[in-house]
Formats: sequence, C-alpha cells, structure tokens
Amino acid sequence: MATTVPYAESSRELRAAVTAALDTERLKALHEVSGLRHALVVLRQAVVLAAAVFVILRWPDRWYAWVPATVTIGFVVFSFLHLLHEVVHRVVFRSHRSRFNRALGLAYATLGGLSASQFERWHLDHHDMLGTADRDPKRAHLTPKIVRRWYKALYLTPALFPIYFRAAAKASAGYEPALRARIRRERLITTVFHLGLAATLWVTLGPAAAAKLHLLPVFAVFPFAFTVNRLGQHYDVNPDDPAAWSTLMRPSPLFWDRVFLWTNYHLEHHYFPRVPMYRLPALRKALDPFLPRPALGLVRPQPDAAHGLARSGGGHAPVSPARVEVLFFAAAREATGTSSVRLEVAPGTTVDALAATLRARFPKLAAVGAVRFAVGERFADGSTTVADGDVVAFIPPVSGG
Repeated sequence: MATTVPYAESSRELRAAVTAALDTERLKALHEVSGLRHALVVLRQAVVLAAAVFVILRWPDRWYAWVPATVTIGFVVFSFLHLLHEVVHRVVFRSHRSRFNRALGLAYATLGGLSASQFERWHLDHHDMLGTADRDPKRAHLTPKIVRRWYKALYLTPALFPIYFRAAAKASAGYEPALRARIRRERLITTVFHLGLAATLWVTLGPAAAAKLHLLPVFAVFPFAFTVNRLGQHYDVNPDDPAAWSTLMRPSPLFWDRVFLWTNYHLEHHYFPRVPMYRLPALRKALDPFLPRPALGLVRPQPDAAHGLARSGGGHAPVSPARVEVLFFAAAREATGTSSVRLEVAPGTTVDALAATLRARFPKLAAVGAVRFAVGERFADGSTTVADGDVVAFIPPVSGG
C-alpha cells in the first residue's frame, strides 16, 4: 500500500544522513548560485535555437536539414521548463527573494507553453508529497491509470496536451481562488502568445515554414521530449522507501546533460533541491561512492545502498558494507509490519544513525517513542558502532508496572 506520509517527513532522517556523509564545505560550494552560469546556459539554448531556425530557412526543401532542425527546436522549447524549474527552486539569483524571479518565471513558462504559477505549485507539491499516491500531483493525476502500452504511448503524441491540462485542472481544483484566477490569466497569455506566433509565421513565411518552425516542434517533438525526460525522474517508485522515490541514472554528459539540462540527476535533485542544475554532476560525484552502480542505463537505487549513507564519516572511497540484522519487538514490530530486517550499512555506522535509517525506511516508527537498543544481546547507547554480522534489537518502551 502506498504511504500517505509526505516525502519531507518520511525522508527527514535519510536526508540528514546523506548530509552527514558529505563534507560541509563541499556541500556549501555545491549550493552556490551563479547568475552568470545560468545566463550562459540560456545563451547556449538561444544560439542553438537560432541555428536551427537558420537551417530551416536556408534549406527548407531538404528533409535531412529541416527535420533535425525541427527536432532541435522542440527540445529547446521543452528546455524552457527546465529553466523555469530553476526559478521555482530560487537558484537563479543569489537572493532567493529577487524581484526578477517572477518576471523570469513568466518568460520561461510562456515560451514553454505553461502557467508559471501552476507549474510552481504543482512542482513544489510534487517535492513535498513525493511517494504518496493521492497528494503528489504527478502520480495522482498525470501517471496513467490505464496500464496498457497503447495508452502510455499516447504521452508521446499531441494527446499529451489534453491529458496534461486535464491533470492540471484536477490538481488546481483544490487551490485557493486567487491562485486559480492567476493561473487562468497566465494560461490565456501563453495561449495568445503561441497562437499569435504561429499565425505570424503562417502569414509571413507560409504554412510549411510555420509547421517546421512552430507547429511540429510544439505538438510533435515536445511530447516526445516530455515522455523521455520523465523516464529519468520517477519511472520506478517504491512508495515504502524514500531512497527509492526517484530514478538513479547513469551520467550522460554528452547527451542528457546537454539536451535535457542535467535532469538525469533527479535522485540527487530530490536530496538537495537547492543545488543549481549545472552543479548536479559535481553533486553526483560527491554522492557516487555511496550510491549503487547503474548496470544498464536507468536503474532504481537499491534502498539499503542509499540508506547506507548514514553517518559514514564523509569518506569518499568505496568501502565494503557491514551487514546487520535488526529485530523488532512489540510496538516496533507492529509499526514495521515485520519482526526483522537485514540491512547493509557503512562501516562505522552508529546505533543512532542506524535508528535514523530505520525511521526513514519505516516512517511509523517515529510514533513508537523512546526506544532502547541491544547489540549482540547487550544494551548499547547511541554512539555504539555496529559491525558486520551484528544483530541489533529495536526495543520500544513497554507499559505496565
């Protein structure tokens, strides 16, 4: 059964353990925002867009020229949503409250064909409610409920737009009236912009040019880019384990980093959403010794491997994990639904860190209250380290005289 505990709550201990595994100064540097770096990314996208437009106008009758150029325009249009994503997380300007955030977000959203306010609310709700079945808008409203290949294939076609706008309408039904009114205004502006652009191209350059420069990129290429990108986010979700609520992908500096603006580091992004997109490869390097190795393309992170970050002392060389068995008694057994679990943790992991890992994996344990631990049939305090082969007992308080 899917958990109803929001990600921010379920993953608190896990994210604290990840943070503890990294060097403080290194982590601080990864969060450094550079407006110049962001501007250079935007400039690169503008240059690519201009080059694609030039190719279409210069060789309109050569399919081997205009087809790749049209595909390129579609991916650039989709990339404006990634740039909007940076605005939503306030990682464009050094000041999180910069007055330019709103204007820049509106610009990116209009070019990308969305409402900025809808995207912001939707995306932040997704972060907060990730792992829930009914409150994460992506999972509740956008993930196909009809589990058929033909239906899922519709996301690769223009049918994506009515599917997405239907999902957005369902999500916004619970928003406050003022926000819903702002979303309607922004959608109107976006619609007028794109219809006006298409009409202008049609009248000035002709229907063929309008199709190659706008209609095909938006209605044919954009859905494909959207669907492929989503595979790199939450294609395989284990709602019972915060470490497995995002996709761990193989780094792709020559393709995914360039085409999708670093969205292949989605697991890392959910751990640290305030790390700018251009620093995500460095974040991945910092986390890499503690993450499972992708075997083929896309893999879901193994829960115990990610949880093994707990209190590892910030070392950066791969080490052999310690395998421990944890026994649950009384209320702890009821909270977890099992009497025991086997974990792989980093050498040097303390009892307190192990407890944080367990509470991240089993959120209901937080309600059990104060507990005592025994390692190898002897009571242990929080600073005791566990070793390979240890049996750890999770003993909750008992009532009675």
